Amino acid sequence: MKKLFLMLLVTLFTTYVIGQTQQPQQQQKPAAPAEKSAAPAEKPVKTEIKAADLPKKATEYLAKEMKDFTVEKVFKNEFHGDVTYSVYLAKGTEKNRVHFDKEGNFIKKPASGGTGQLGTPPPQKPADATKPAPATKPATDPAKK
Repeated sequence: MKKLFLMLLVTLFTTYVIGQTQQPQQQQKPAAPAEKSAAPAEKPVKTEIKAADLPKKATEYLAKEMKDFTVEKVFKNEFHGDVTYSVYLAKGTEKNRVHFDKEGNFIKKPASGGTGQLGTPPPQKPADATKPAPATKPATDPAKK
């Protein structure tokens, strides 16, 4: 009986000591969210706009490069002070999405086929074929020397 009573006291004492060492840690955890709430994270803002509200460069690009497509939706995206435009286009069952910066400069569009995966801008004009290729030195074989 004495052993049982002694074990009960040791268990209670151990529980008390563990409780005292963990209490300061629990008090520190609620303080961390209070610091985060002081500076809330900015969320992106996506606003649907009219196609006529796009910058002039963007409408010129669409008229030239995407003339067979019809504009379905246009969004103005604002995040951390940056403004971009997303334009959703359709031609029959084919869908495309192109992006422009705040001045209307082309940023990117999906890969061919309208899969919705973002790809690279259209290829640049080929180099002028009338210019001669740069001269190269003939390769020398070090074994012949």
